[in-house]
Amino acid sequence: MLGDGDVFEFFIEELKKYDVGVNRLYPPASEESIKCAEEMLGFRLPEDYRVFLRRWNGGLLFAKEFGDLVLWSVEDERLEGVREYNWDLVRDNKFLINEQKHPEHLLVMAIYSDGSLACLDLRNAGHVVLWNRDERQVELEWDTLEAWLNSEMEQGAELYDYHGDEIETGSSSSDIRSEDIKPRLFSDPHGD
Repeated sequence: MLGDGDVFEFFIEELKKYDVGVNRLYPPASEESIKCAEEMLGFRLPEDYRVFLRRWNGGLLFAKEFGDLVLWSVEDERLEGVREYNWDLVRDNKFLINEQKHPEHLLVMAIYSDGSLACLDLRNAGHVVLWNRDERQVELEWDTLEAWLNSEMEQGAELYDYHGDEIETGSSSSDIRSEDIKPRLFSDPHGD
């Protein structure tokens, strides 16, 4: 079993560099809340994601205004009055699958400000993919949750300074995923 202290070292070190409030991670989910979510989903979550949820139950990355990336959470009483967006791992994945015909093997765990989704690929254990909802295709893939988080922090460092202000890049040839994306409000099916 993967220990909670065995992963996410780079991610943690990068988080420490930013002013308070730039990245806002929520309190940990209880093991009971994670198991409840798994029961409702009908499968066990990948171990590294379980470790992540036991450390941080969702949150926002690069969130000076509204968050470039919203990490979804499992329902847990510890989130009462803390969670800024009400994106729920179970409820919202079921909505996307049932109402928007989202692929069942891609468990959404985060949404970007452009509407793209970060998903755990349940057919390819441990892999994280960037799902383009408009094109209905995978755009990028990472071998692990930790690799995805590290990549997000590296890209974020190129887009935002440690105060959370956007950095003017002036480059149109960059490979940065969200360089030309201006934040827009999320289309939350629940009106939250």
